[in-house]
Amino acid sequence: VEAHDIPVVGGEISIFGKETDRPARLVLGAFGQPAFDQAIASVRQLLGEPLPPFGEREIVGSILAEQHAMSWRPHLPATTTADRYYELQVAHERLAVQKNWPDTPNLALDGKSPRSAASDPALRRRLAAALSLLELSSQSLLAPADFAPVRAELKLEAPAPIDPTATAADGTPIPIPVMRLSRIDASKLSDEDLFHELDRAGAYAASASVAHLGAEALRRPSVTGETRMRVLLLIARNASDSRSSVKYIQEIQRLAVQAKTSPAPFLIMELRVRLSRREPEEIQRLLQTLMTKHAREPGVAQAVGTILQELGLVGPDGRPTMPPPGAASAAAEDPGQLWTPESAAASPAKGGLWMPGMD
Repeated sequence: VEAHDIPVVGGEISIFGKETDRPARLVLGAFGQPAFDQAIASVRQLLGEPLPPFGEREIVGSILAEQHAMSWRPHLPATTTADRYYELQVAHERLAVQKNWPDTPNLALDGKSPRSAASDPALRRRLAAALSLLELSSQSLLAPADFAPVRAELKLEAPAPIDPTATAADGTPIPIPVMRLSRIDASKLSDEDLFHELDRAGAYAASASVAHLGAEALRRPSVTGETRMRVLLLIARNASDSRSSVKYIQEIQRLAVQAKTSPAPFLIMELRVRLSRREPEEIQRLLQTLMTKHAREPGVAQAVGTILQELGLVGPDGRPTMPPPGAASAAAEDPGQLWTPESAAASPAKGGLWMPGMD
């Protein structure tokens, strides 16, 4: 299944029963008149009978046509993995940039589509700026190569690489905006300047710039030990792909062990990513490692307890709030027992990790 074959949410239906001040009603919401008409037709087809008269249409908000053309509201099976979702998201973004955006009216182009504006000399400069802004907004998912077909079709030149050592006429350095750091020739930067720009990109969560500058830092033999761990941590925190984030976090863990320091903070970091990816086996592995090898380290038990509270598995008092199936008999053995990470580590494992939605 490819991105263009994925069903998308065309509208949302809310059904209200009879209330004291308003009668029972059905409310249908959709983006734009065409989508609304299509949603009405779909409801009629599903019901197989005439619908009651509709009230007056109400516009509750608006977005730019350009934003609407780039939006994606997929309807995917619950079994869709995080990696597959990311692949489809990237594929949709690429499709939207290369197929939807060129034919969508753009407010910055006097309401013309980029394809129409390409033949208007007065709009060429604005067209180049509009495409650059689109590239900046999509850089966490797409690479510059994904924009090459659009630039070629619209006869626009690709932005040139930026020389970070360039100076103004008076000899002062030319400041480079954070969002353009992904275009600089990072090999020309000293280690000190590279880390300065990397920290600046990280402070603004400029993911493409962090990835670009971080990759250059990791290539340098001089970047070792704690400095290398800091670079990997910054890249992991700004990675749009959770699979890549896990890879970098595990490399940090390896370096921590090599340096004879505790990897526990980075195991907790990986645990949070694994939870977002819904990977029960990996979650179980990390919990067991944390509670059997690192539970007595400062802050570890508290951090694990906080994560379980966020999941709704335990309350602030440490008592289980949503016991896993089959756990009722175990709880009955000691009904007054408070759950703690230490007690969980001391108990024999009974099956795999239970998460909400798995029963």
